[in-house]
Amino acid sequence: MRALLMRVVGIGTIFLLVWLVVVIYWQNTSRLPSESELVLYLGVVPLVLVGAGWGVMKLVSQPQAGPAAPSDATKQTEDLRKHNAEQEREWTLNIVASSLQTSAGTSSSEVLSKLQAGDIDFELDPELKNSEGFPVFSARIAELEDSETRAVIAEWQKTSMQPDLQWSESQYRALHLAALSTNELASLASEHPDVQRCLKQKEEGRLKKDDTVLPLRLIGLWPRQWSEAHQSMASAWLKSLIVQYGWPEHRILVQKAKTEQANPISLLDEINVSAHRMQLPTIGILVASDSGIQQEYVDALAAKNNLFGGKNTQGSRPGEAAAGLLFADAEQSKMLGTGQCSSLHRASWASREKSADEKGRVSADLLGSLVGLAVEISKVEVSKIQLISADNDHRPSRESELAEMVTKTFPDLDAAKDALKAAQACGSLPQITTVAALCIAHQYVINEQLPVLCASLHDPLLRAAVVLRVPFEIDIKDKSDTAKAA
Repeated sequence: MRALLMRVVGIGTIFLLVWLVVVIYWQNTSRLPSESELVLYLGVVPLVLVGAGWGVMKLVSQPQAGPAAPSDATKQTEDLRKHNAEQEREWTLNIVASSLQTSAGTSSSEVLSKLQAGDIDFELDPELKNSEGFPVFSARIAELEDSETRAVIAEWQKTSMQPDLQWSESQYRALHLAALSTNELASLASEHPDVQRCLKQKEEGRLKKDDTVLPLRLIGLWPRQWSEAHQSMASAWLKSLIVQYGWPEHRILVQKAKTEQANPISLLDEINVSAHRMQLPTIGILVASDSGIQQEYVDALAAKNNLFGGKNTQGSRPGEAAAGLLFADAEQSKMLGTGQCSSLHRASWASREKSADEKGRVSADLLGSLVGLAVEISKVEVSKIQLISADNDHRPSRESELAEMVTKTFPDLDAAKDALKAAQACGSLPQITTVAALCIAHQYVINEQLPVLCASLHDPLLRAAVVLRVPFEIDIKDKSDTAKAA
């Protein structure tokens, strides 16, 4: 009632003020208003002012609108996005087989055994010398004979796009080692039913098209100091080796690793994601190979003050190795029929703000957080992980970073015994030691049927981590069989 009375008073006040102003104006001008002016100034104008005042009051007094409630469609989209993101964290890629060629052994099983026994020591190289003429420590593969490989490459290269491309001594050694791993893995991959069916039809003379054979991804990881031409030619040669095992040449897709996928762990994770998002059957071979067994290579390290020695314990040790992985999705793994494989979970990786090669303390915070995330994604209990396979070498900065991470994240493990370092068998070789660490991790899963963490900290900046374990469907079956037996 009071509010209504106040409104009436306000409206009346406006009318009286307008009338007063108009009457005073007419008196001062001695002017007699017409009938239309009386209606306009004594009726319409006050009403317009009342309406304008009312509109201003409503605008000022209107409460500010809060955030709009999400529509059902928006809420459903957000829920779907979260659901998809959670599903993506559970995607896995199987490692079906591995191949490892090192100075400590010519198989993942042999190298794992020696690393666990702790009996791998670097030896003085019989040929390589430092600037003072003294032998250097190296991881040379003894009695490596690559003459046959040289002859095969020379003959094959005559039909290539670059028949005159020249190779160095260390490049020939790396190519020879890569061929050993490629042949081993290609032999296993050719057991795929598609390939076997294709070979049988060829023998019977009734093969019209071989497009039904599943595409095979081939990834060659070569030393970064190699030219683009050498890397492309080396991968093409590996492709020619796989063709000899029956895989149709046009069904082998040579995949070049992008710069942002330089770490093999992140590269395999990208393959895992792309395969699931595109819902494509996946099988492939990844081979990494390098050799630093050449005097020119040693001289280059010495010139940069990066050669290991008594006065430079932060330097690199020349070595050579080849490491390869045969990977596939769950369905293709079954078709290959090996019966033994490990499951690679989603990986985590990031770049350090400060290079680990700079002076000062090296923090393990980033590595620890990445390891924690990798373990969380895999849904494996920390206590179940009894071994860590790492790619770092002897450098104190990496040793302390790894030890600090192990102490904080895996308090029950001994960093000196339970963290195996692939570089002990390979030397200081980027990328190759990472693939070698994955080979060792895979072999441990096969041997012990237990999960294992693979950590990458060889690079000055990049850090990565991933968990390998027994494939989930096999693990469930084993537990079911055990329960029935009990």
